[in-house]
Amino acid sequence: MFSIGILNLLLFFFLSCQSIENHQASDTKGPVKISLNTGNQYSFKNDFLGVIMPSLFTAFSLDDTLFTKDILKTGFSNFQFPGGILSHWNHYKPNGDGYNINLLEVKKYDGEASWMNKDIVTNERDFFEETLRFCKTNKKVLVLTANLFTGTISELKYALTRCKEENVNAKVVLGVELQIASMHKYFPSGNTYCKTAAEYINMIRKNFPELEIAADGANLDAGKKEIPFRSEWNSEIAKLDFDAIALYQYAKLNKILSSNDVESIFKEANSRLTDYVNNGFQMQIEQYKQYFGDKPIWIVQSGIDYHETKFIIGNTITSAMYDADYYLWCAKFNALNNNSLPIVEYTKLASNNVGVDVFTHSFPQKEKAKDDNNFVKRTPFFVFNLISPISQDSVNFVPATIANIDTTITHI
Repeated sequence: MFSIGILNLLLFFFLSCQSIENHQASDTKGPVKISLNTGNQYSFKNDFLGVIMPSLFTAFSLDDTLFTKDILKTGFSNFQFPGGILSHWNHYKPNGDGYNINLLEVKKYDGEASWMNKDIVTNERDFFEETLRFCKTNKKVLVLTANLFTGTISELKYALTRCKEENVNAKVVLGVELQIASMHKYFPSGNTYCKTAAEYINMIRKNFPELEIAADGANLDAGKKEIPFRSEWNSEIAKLDFDAIALYQYAKLNKILSSNDVESIFKEANSRLTDYVNNGFQMQIEQYKQYFGDKPIWIVQSGIDYHETKFIIGNTITSAMYDADYYLWCAKFNALNNNSLPIVEYTKLASNNVGVDVFTHSFPQKEKAKDDNNFVKRTPFFVFNLISPISQDSVNFVPATIANIDTTITHI
């Protein structure tokens, strides 16, 4: 079972003090005294935690103050716009119409584009400007995803100019998911990507020299047939002039449904997810160092890969404990490794789907929290709200182990 989540708040103690010999907690039935062995404190980058927003705007508005009030309770410091596959079709334009998607363009490259709904294709609101206002008002970092597939350099220059005009701290990811199998016909090699990316980098270095850039790295946790392509991709893009490498980091649960027994499924999920946090992600980072050395890594999507789970694991105590453990692990990793994960973003902030979003619209009125307006706080909200203190400047990392737990329980 997991030794994670709330327990890690004790074991890894993110505190602003140097050391604590005894930490005491109490409940309604009796006192609990926990003695800790603690080490030296380490500072870390407290604004690393973020989220992507590809489907938020069809269901929510960042101009809704009741909604944004709860967003701010999550501790997210950076927001990626738009993120995901939608970044292949989003265009940055003045007086924008939603994501400025050209449906004929989408159908040309993506058949019928049945996944596109009316609200995504056309909308009177300018989603980019809405995001810009939110980040300006709340002093958040805006991570812009450049559209290297159907977009133009001038579009990105316009977006970055707007960020500069509004004094919004911006960063750029030079495309996402351009190396996946379905994109091979358009980006048949890392060299193809580099030729396009280099032009964007030249524009940014010339006009926005202080701005940080991340290249679209290829994850190596793919199928065997994809590994040679992705390895070559990483070798090629390592030659570019970028500040960080952008990667996804998902915990895989392949073939988790091979058993029909729910208890067995969750036990297997617990075992695998624990292993990912304790071993798997550290091994992945070591692999990427072979290509990119000590370049910082931006995790521009993260969470549990639910593709083969039918979302059975999603929004459960298992997924909640994993999420808490993973993002606390990232904070600890940053504290001990010179902040080499300066951006770590959760998979999705909000949509109309049940999914694993932080917020949704999909539940009946009776299941909504009493203080909600027209949205539902899903399990991830409570996880991020719980661990949100790691986003405070005064919080440091102190390695700690439990020396003793002394409980006195009184019967009621």
